[in-house]
Parts: sequence; structure tokens; C-alpha cells
Amino acid sequence: MSYALRLFDSDDTPAGLRQQAEQRFRKALDGALGDAALVLPMLAAYRRIVATYGETPDADALSEAEPERSAMASTGAPSASRSSSTTTN
Repeated sequence: MSYALRLFDSDDTPAGLRQQAEQRFRKALDGALGDAALVLPMLAAYRRIVATYGETPDADALSEAEPERSAMASTGAPSASRSSSTTTN
């Protein structure tokens, strides 16, 4: 599964520099999760947990499998509304 990534910046960063930053971010994200195929499932898990429990869920309120997903998603897959967006190709 592939995905597209776009970083949004408030200043007038040249397109070439932004594209280089996007490539570095994608490489770091893929490396942190272990494989590019895990990016979209982790983003979906992160969004589901945030929608259900909020940005900083109480670990005791999460189901048995969710604490690990929450920790991985919050460190490996940032919220798309804050720093990046992803789409499937």
C-alpha cells in the first residue's frame, strides 16, 4: 500500500526544500513504523482512538490492545490535521 504525504508550512519555503523535507519525513515515518504499509493503518488507529477518547486518553480507559496502538500512533503517526496529510495512491 502506498501513500502520498504533504507537509504544510506557513512560510514561503521553496518547493524543492519542502519536497526534500517531505521525503525525509516519509523515510523517518516509514522507519519508525517498520514499513510503509503500516502508515495508513496506524493513522486510522490513531484517529479512532482520538475520536473515542480524546488527544490524551487515560490508559486505564483503553481496551487491552489500544494502549500500544495509542503510544505507537502518537509517536509514529502525527495527526494529519497538524503536520501532514496522507492519501492512498
